[in-house]
Amino acid sequence: MLKKVIMLLLLLSLHDICRADYELRLNDGVTLTWRNYFLEGNQYCTQKEFGKFCIMKSDVVSVKEI
Repeated sequence: MLKKVIMLLLLLSLHDICRADYELRLNDGVTLTWRNYFLEGNQYCTQKEFGKFCIMKSDVVSVKEI
């Protein structure tokens, strides 16, 4: 029982860390969720833990705020 309560508290505390504000739908049907993005030339980019991650604008069907 205590283990379940600890797991529940942990999951509730991580809610803001896993938050995403934008949904990018790609030509191939893949949907990405990003906390934020910026435009860099002809790419949509976001900052990840490992560095900058970018996708070509031509590969993106739509960008929607969620």
